[in-house]
Amino acid sequence: KRVNEAMEKYNLSQRSGAMNLVFFNDAILHFCRITRILYQDRGNALLVGLGGSGRQSLTKLVGSNLGFQINQLQIGKGYGVELFWKDIGRILMKAGTSDSTQIFIFSDTQIIFESFLEDINNILNNGEVPNLYKEDEMTLIFNTLKDSFRSENNNATESKDAVYQYFVQNIRKRLRIVLCFSPVGEGFRNRCRQFPSIINCCTIDWFNLWPEDALISVADRFLATLNEKPKEVRDPKEPVINTALSEDVSKKLQKFFVKVHAKAVTIAGRFYEELRRSYYITPTSYLEYIKLFLDIYHEKIQIIPKQIANYKLGIQKLEEANVIVKNLEIELVELGPMQVKKKAEVEDLIVDLDKNTKLVEIEKQKIQGDKDAVEIKRNEILKVKEECDADLSKAKPDLDNAKIALGKLNEDDFRILKSFNKPSQNVRFIQIIY
Repeated sequence: KRVNEAMEKYNLSQRSGAMNLVFFNDAILHFCRITRILYQDRGNALLVGLGGSGRQSLTKLVGSNLGFQINQLQIGKGYGVELFWKDIGRILMKAGTSDSTQIFIFSDTQIIFESFLEDINNILNNGEVPNLYKEDEMTLIFNTLKDSFRSENNNATESKDAVYQYFVQNIRKRLRIVLCFSPVGEGFRNRCRQFPSIINCCTIDWFNLWPEDALISVADRFLATLNEKPKEVRDPKEPVINTALSEDVSKKLQKFFVKVHAKAVTIAGRFYEELRRSYYITPTSYLEYIKLFLDIYHEKIQIIPKQIANYKLGIQKLEEANVIVKNLEIELVELGPMQVKKKAEVEDLIVDLDKNTKLVEIEKQKIQGDKDAVEIKRNEILKVKEECDADLSKAKPDLDNAKIALGKLNEDDFRILKSFNKPSQNVRFIQIIY
């Protein structure tokens, strides 16, 4: 109950990045361990576990519950040593000059250069990074802390070195460093050997694999969101979709998720034994697996009402088609006698057409015979015409000459012709024409 209250308090204090954690027994134990570590003076923690096991989330929750300020690096493009020194200097300045306790969360995924760990090793061991501050910053530290130094040291004479050592003591007193490292690979072991303060000056808390009850609790929390009413304002025309699961189905799904996760861990171990290649099944993998199921579930359950509507529309269309078919069957029954009558008329018409076809065929043959006779006559006429044209072409020059000679005759010529008692045949022809 207290842990959930701490989470609600943290969520109220944050404008974004609200937490929705599941506090199973292991998570509560880690919460208590981190609280005990950070509550002590010089309480630094080394949280060792795979990604997604809740190391940073629990630290933030503990810090909020204790009233400490949380500090993290914002790693971006071009982030280097200079920006790292600037961020470290800002955090140390707040820890050394203010009365509030600072928590600095540092993850191994933020180690761009190994020199980052060297500086953190110095802070864990000595409370400072050598030559971190410039002269003007040292003057600011002196002016800020000289009165506090005098009051706590019985009005001792302040010097820059003495005030700076007082500044370092405040850092070691008020700064809590939480290192979130993964045990995977050789990097963790090498860094522990190279920078011994990571081990010597930190309390180690191992985040082991989640037990079965933890996996079931997480699955139950995610599946419980399906029973919540949607907060978004929906279109009133859209049907309300019930995404809730029955308790029996929810229990079976939880066991199924745990079984699949355990099977994946077993296969990953066998994969390493056979190929000597590591594949890590982390809590994040389990969370992503459940989220993937929920996404697919929401996607499919949104489709179901549309499919139901389509099926209903299909059934409606089938019923309408059945009504139309029944009406057509009634019409066919009513049109049955008319069909018989029309069929008989068509058969009679076919008989008549057969008779007429035979008559037409006979007439066609007759016409074809007449056509052949006419064609013969036509050919004969064309032949006579050709002969006449040939005779005409022969007689035409004589006719033309006769027309010319006729044009030359006058009345005296005709009187002479009449005076002939026995004219020749040609002359007599002309006399007849005249």
